[in-house]
Amino acid sequence: MDSASLRWACLTGANLRAAKLRRAHLREADLSNAILLGVDLGDADLTGAILQDADYTWASLAYANLSEANLGRANLRHADLAQADLSNAFLLRADLRDANLSGANLRNAHLGNAELSNVENWGNVSQFDLANLFGVRYPPSGSLEFAVERGAVCVQVERYEEWTTMILEGRVPKPPPDADLYEYCNVQRPHTTGT
Repeated sequence: MDSASLRWACLTGANLRAAKLRRAHLREADLSNAILLGVDLGDADLTGAILQDADYTWASLAYANLSEANLGRANLRHADLAQADLSNAFLLRADLRDANLSGANLRNAHLGNAELSNVENWGNVSQFDLANLFGVRYPPSGSLEFAVERGAVCVQVERYEEWTTMILEGRVPKPPPDADLYEYCNVQRPHTTGT
Protein backbone atom coordinates (compact mmCIF):
# COMPACT_ATOMS: atom_id res chain seq x y z
CA MET A 1 0.00 0.00 0.00
CA ASP A 2 2.98 2.30 -0.49
CA SER A 3 1.89 5.75 -1.69
CA ALA A 4 -1.78 4.90 -0.99
CA SER A 5 -4.20 7.82 -0.98
CA LEU A 6 -6.37 7.55 2.13
CA ARG A 7 -7.17 11.19 2.76
CA TRP A 8 -10.05 11.62 5.25
CA ALA A 9 -10.23 7.83 5.67
CA CYS A 10 -11.93 6.55 8.82
CA LEU A 11 -9.70 3.78 10.14
CA THR A 12 -10.72 4.03 13.80
CA GLY A 13 -9.58 0.94 15.68
CA ALA A 14 -8.10 -0.64 12.55
CA ASN A 15 -5.43 -3.31 12.93
CA LEU A 16 -2.64 -2.21 10.60
CA ARG A 17 0.15 -4.06 12.39
CA ALA A 18 3.36 -4.03 10.31
CA ALA A 19 1.57 -2.48 7.30
CA LYS A 20 3.71 -0.87 4.60
CA LEU A 21 2.24 2.62 4.17
CA ARG A 22 5.37 4.46 3.13
CA ARG A 23 4.59 7.82 1.44
CA ALA A 24 0.85 7.23 2.06
CA HIS A 25 -1.48 10.22 1.94
CA LEU A 26 -3.43 10.10 5.20
CA ARG A 27 -4.11 13.81 5.57
CA GLU A 28 -6.92 14.36 8.10
CA ALA A 29 -7.55 10.60 8.36
CA ASP A 30 -8.94 9.17 11.60
CA LEU A 31 -6.67 6.45 12.98
CA SER A 32 -7.70 6.85 16.60
CA ASN A 33 -7.40 3.67 18.67
CA ALA A 34 -5.71 1.91 15.72
CA ILE A 35 -3.09 -0.79 16.20
CA LEU A 36 -0.05 0.22 14.19
CA LEU A 37 2.76 -1.78 15.81
CA GLY A 38 5.77 -1.81 13.53
CA VAL A 39 3.92 0.02 10.74
CA ASP A 40 6.05 1.78 8.10
CA LEU A 41 4.68 5.31 7.66
CA GLY A 42 8.00 6.77 6.57
CA ASP A 43 7.60 9.96 4.51
CA ALA A 44 3.79 9.71 4.87
CA ASP A 45 1.51 12.77 4.96
CA LEU A 46 -0.48 12.65 8.20
CA THR A 47 -1.17 16.38 8.37
CA GLY A 48 -4.10 17.05 10.68
CA ALA A 49 -4.74 13.33 11.20
CA ILE A 50 -6.50 12.07 14.32
CA LEU A 51 -4.06 9.57 15.82
CA GLN A 52 -5.02 9.68 19.47
CA ASP A 53 -4.95 6.57 21.64
CA ALA A 54 -3.31 4.61 18.78
CA ASP A 55 -0.41 2.20 19.29
CA TYR A 56 2.65 3.06 17.18
CA THR A 57 5.15 0.92 19.11
CA TRP A 58 8.24 0.30 16.93
CA ALA A 59 6.62 2.24 14.06
CA SER A 60 8.70 4.01 11.43
CA LEU A 61 7.52 7.60 11.06
CA ALA A 62 10.82 8.95 9.77
CA TYR A 63 10.34 11.99 7.52
CA ALA A 64 6.56 11.82 8.07
CA ASN A 65 4.50 15.01 8.09
CA LEU A 66 2.59 14.92 11.38
CA SER A 67 1.98 18.66 11.57
CA GLU A 68 -1.29 19.55 13.31
CA ALA A 69 -1.89 15.84 14.04
CA ASN A 70 -3.65 14.81 17.24
CA LEU A 71 -1.39 12.25 18.92
CA GLY A 72 -2.91 12.62 22.37
CA ARG A 73 -2.27 9.54 24.54
CA ALA A 74 -0.66 7.77 21.55
CA ASN A 75 1.86 5.03 22.28
CA LEU A 76 5.01 5.96 20.37
CA ARG A 77 7.42 3.75 22.31
CA HIS A 78 10.52 2.91 20.26
CA ALA A 79 9.03 4.80 17.29
CA ASP A 80 11.41 6.26 14.72
CA LEU A 81 10.43 9.92 14.38
CA ALA A 82 13.72 11.01 12.77
CA GLN A 83 13.22 14.14 10.66
CA ALA A 84 9.45 13.99 11.29
CA ASP A 85 7.51 17.25 11.17
CA LEU A 86 5.60 17.42 14.46
CA SER A 87 5.01 21.17 14.27
CA ASN A 88 1.70 22.16 15.87
CA ALA A 89 1.09 18.51 16.80
CA PHE A 90 -0.87 17.66 19.94
CA LEU A 91 1.04 15.06 21.97
CA LEU A 92 -0.68 15.50 25.34
CA ARG A 93 0.07 12.44 27.50
CA ALA A 94 1.76 10.64 24.58
CA ASP A 95 4.25 7.89 25.42
CA LEU A 96 7.56 8.69 23.72
CA ARG A 97 9.75 6.33 25.74
CA ASP A 98 12.78 5.23 23.71
CA ALA A 99 11.53 7.12 20.61
CA ASN A 100 14.09 8.52 18.16
CA LEU A 101 13.60 12.29 17.69
CA SER A 102 16.73 13.01 15.65
CA GLY A 103 16.04 16.04 13.45
CA ALA A 104 12.34 16.15 14.41
CA ASN A 105 10.55 19.51 14.26
CA LEU A 106 8.68 20.21 17.54
CA ARG A 107 7.82 23.85 16.80
CA ASN A 108 4.52 24.74 18.56
CA ALA A 109 3.99 21.08 19.51
CA HIS A 110 2.10 20.43 22.74
CA LEU A 111 3.92 17.70 24.70
CA GLY A 112 2.16 18.33 28.01
CA ASN A 113 2.51 15.37 30.39
CA ALA A 114 4.20 13.28 27.69
CA GLU A 115 6.43 10.42 28.86
CA LEU A 116 10.03 11.11 27.74
CA SER A 117 12.17 8.55 29.55
CA ASN A 118 15.05 7.29 27.42
CA VAL A 119 13.97 9.41 24.45
CA GLU A 120 16.77 9.30 21.87
CA ASN A 121 18.49 12.23 20.14
CA TRP A 122 16.72 15.01 22.10
CA GLY A 123 19.82 17.12 21.48
CA ASN A 124 19.33 16.73 17.72
CA VAL A 125 15.74 17.97 17.55
CA SER A 126 15.68 20.62 14.82
CA GLN A 127 13.08 23.02 16.32
CA PHE A 128 11.88 23.65 19.87
CA ASP A 129 10.28 27.10 19.34
CA LEU A 130 7.15 27.25 21.52
CA ALA A 131 7.13 23.51 22.13
CA ASN A 132 5.05 23.12 25.30
CA LEU A 133 6.78 20.91 27.87
CA PHE A 134 4.51 21.52 30.85
CA GLY A 135 4.41 18.46 33.08
CA VAL A 136 6.50 16.17 30.86
CA ARG A 137 7.41 13.00 32.69
CA TYR A 138 10.91 11.67 33.17
CA PRO A 139 12.80 13.89 30.73
CA PRO A 140 16.44 12.92 30.26
CA SER A 141 18.82 14.85 32.50
CA GLY A 142 19.49 18.35 31.12
CA SER A 143 16.87 18.04 28.39
CA LEU A 144 14.41 20.52 29.91
CA GLU A 145 17.05 23.23 30.16
CA PHE A 146 18.31 22.41 26.65
CA ALA A 147 14.84 22.76 25.11
CA VAL A 148 13.93 25.98 26.98
CA GLU A 149 17.22 27.56 25.88
CA ARG A 150 16.05 26.85 22.32
CA GLY A 151 12.59 28.38 22.72
CA ALA A 152 10.46 25.72 24.45
CA VAL A 153 7.86 26.91 26.94
CA CYS A 154 5.81 25.52 29.82
CA VAL A 155 2.12 26.40 29.83
CA GLN A 156 -0.60 24.50 31.65
CA VAL A 157 -3.28 23.99 29.00
CA GLU A 158 -5.27 20.84 28.22
CA ARG A 159 -7.19 21.64 25.05
CA TYR A 160 -5.56 21.84 21.62
CA GLU A 161 -7.84 24.72 20.53
CA GLU A 162 -6.78 26.80 23.53
CA TRP A 163 -3.10 26.07 22.84
CA THR A 164 -3.30 27.05 19.16
CA THR A 165 -5.25 30.21 20.01
CA MET A 166 -2.53 31.24 22.47
CA ILE A 167 0.09 30.75 19.76
CA LEU A 168 -1.88 32.65 17.09
CA GLU A 169 -2.53 35.55 19.46
CA GLY A 170 1.08 35.65 20.67
CA ARG A 171 0.04 35.00 24.29
CA VAL A 172 2.47 32.21 25.12
CA PRO A 173 4.56 33.25 28.14
CA LYS A 174 8.26 32.43 28.22
CA PRO A 175 9.75 31.05 31.44
CA PRO A 176 11.35 33.78 33.58
CA PRO A 177 15.16 33.71 33.22
CA ASP A 178 15.69 33.03 36.94
CA ALA A 179 12.96 30.37 37.24
CA ASP A 180 13.58 26.91 38.62
CA LEU A 181 12.48 25.15 35.42
CA TYR A 182 11.44 21.94 37.12
CA GLU A 183 9.12 23.80 39.45
CA TYR A 184 7.92 26.26 36.80
CA CYS A 185 7.22 23.48 34.31
CA ASN A 186 5.76 21.11 36.91
CA VAL A 187 8.34 18.45 36.05
CA GLN A 188 9.80 15.92 38.48
CA ARG A 189 13.57 16.24 38.76
CA PRO A 190 15.58 13.39 37.23
CA HIS A 191 16.76 10.82 39.74
CA THR A 192 20.44 10.91 40.52
CA THR A 193 22.35 7.96 41.88
CA GLY A 194 24.44 8.47 44.99
CA THR A 195 28.12 7.63 45.11
